[in-house]
Amino acid sequence: MKREGVMYSCNQCEYKATSQGTVNKHHRNKHEGVRYFCTKCEFQATEKGSLKKHENSIHDGVKYPCNQCGYEATDKGHLKTHLLSIHEGVKYPCIHCVYQATEKGSLRRHKKSMHKEYYCNQCIYQSTQREGLKIPQQCMHNVIMYSCDQCNYQATNKRTLRRHKNSHHLGVRYACNKCDYQATQQDHLKTH
Repeated sequence: MKREGVMYSCNQCEYKATSQGTVNKHHRNKHEGVRYFCTKCEFQATEKGSLKKHENSIHDGVKYPCNQCGYEATDKGHLKTHLLSIHEGVKYPCIHCVYQATEKGSLRRHKKSMHKEYYCNQCIYQSTQREGLKIPQQCMHNVIMYSCDQCNYQATNKRTLRRHKNSHHLGVRYACNKCDYQATQQDHLKTH
C-alpha cells in the first residue's frame, strides 16, 4: 500500500521505497536471493513479470508492431518509447551539454556518467569537474576567478574558461562518427 509522504525501509539494509510491496520485492530479490528460471534457456529473472517478458519475446516471438513504420518491439514499453522518440520527437535534453536522450533513464545514466557533480564542503558551489574542487578550494575561497568576457560565467582556471568559451560561444562540438551524438568536450566524446 502506498501512502503519501511515507517511506518504508528494509530491515536489513538502507533501502527505502514508497510502498511496502516494493520493499518486500527488494527483500526477496536482494536478501533471500529469489530467482525465477526460464525452462528453455539459462535466463534468470528477479521478478515473475520479467520472466514472462523474456519468454514472450525470446521464445514465443511475441512482437508489438509500430502502426507508423516497420519497427517491431519485443515489449510494450519499447514500443511506447519508439513512438514517443521517433514519431512524436520527444527528447530529454541534458542541461550540461548538447546530448538529447530518447528516454528519461538514458538521460539519468548520461548525467551520472558524464556530469557527476562534486560539492564544495565550505559553500554551495558545485562542479562537474573534480579538479574544480582541488585544495585549496578553488570555488570561491582565496582563489583568482577567470571571467568570461562574453557572459557572467566565472571559472577557477584558464582551461575551464577556454572550454566554456569553445562550447558556449564558439559552438565547438565533437561529433561521434557512429551516431548523431555531439559532445561539447573531447573527453565526453571519448566516454560516449
